[in-house]
Amino acid sequence: MIVGSYLYFAYLVPHEYQGYRMFVEMRMPDHGVPTEVREDPASAPIDLRPVFEQIEDRGTLRVCYRKDALPFAFRNSEGELVGFDVELAHILAGDLGVGLEFVRVESGKMIDAVESGRCEMTASSIPMTPDITRRVAFTRSHLDETAAFLVPDHRRDEFSSRKAIKAHETLRVGMPDMSYYKKALASYLPQAEIVIMNSPRAFLKGEVDDLDAFLFSAEAGSAWTLVYPGFTVAIPKPDVVSIPLSHAVRRDDAEWQNYLDVWFDLKKKNGTIDELYRRWILGQEAKQGGPRWCVIRDVLGWVD
Repeated sequence: MIVGSYLYFAYLVPHEYQGYRMFVEMRMPDHGVPTEVREDPASAPIDLRPVFEQIEDRGTLRVCYRKDALPFAFRNSEGELVGFDVELAHILAGDLGVGLEFVRVESGKMIDAVESGRCEMTASSIPMTPDITRRVAFTRSHLDETAAFLVPDHRRDEFSSRKAIKAHETLRVGMPDMSYYKKALASYLPQAEIVIMNSPRAFLKGEVDDLDAFLFSAEAGSAWTLVYPGFTVAIPKPDVVSIPLSHAVRRDDAEWQNYLDVWFDLKKKNGTIDELYRRWILGQEAKQGGPRWCVIRDVLGWVD
């Protein structure tokens, strides 16, 4: 027992701490864009004029983000707002030749903020679902995620295959408030009680009673496991489901939506999206080419 404890604390715990430390110490390249972060959504006045008219008058691009959006938008150890979507917004503002305003909104209020004119777009990539298109428009999808379950590490095998997960007579599964995927989960696991939660944090901190798993994405979930190393990501094979991500914009501004569609296409073609994916999702130093932390290798174990 003494030898086992020594090996655990000497090798496993330092490795987990190192992964977390490297994750929260990640910083963005300097894109030279003046930036302001608004913590109070009400500090961003409602404006329903065409986006390009607003940008010209204000000199800034205003985007909404939500906290607890690892690895897309989060605060690093220096308190800086960083992440995949944050850097993408910096690049977009730089191409537009304007400054950048980030407006923090609650997870369930992202669509409200765009629809009401608090911001020009969501900085946080969100899953594209048909029901949301009745309120806002989506830019062309620029990234895919993989549906997965966040579970305690010792229960990974229970959720890693279709046969194992369907063998449960009862389940309590948390998930974000997305009606389209809620219906899909109810159909896939009719025996499950679904609990709607804005973030997996309460589950990971043990603040939710009797919750077996949290439906999330493998990519974002892997970042959370660096913060909470007692948990892991499980994909019930062979049921690998891709989730297209996009940014929400107002439905009544076709000029702005068309601009973003072309802009995202160009950034995919010139490798910008892949570079950000390697840096923030895979955890590699894209410009230097060396590994930092890698969710696919170090957490999911998909590659050596």
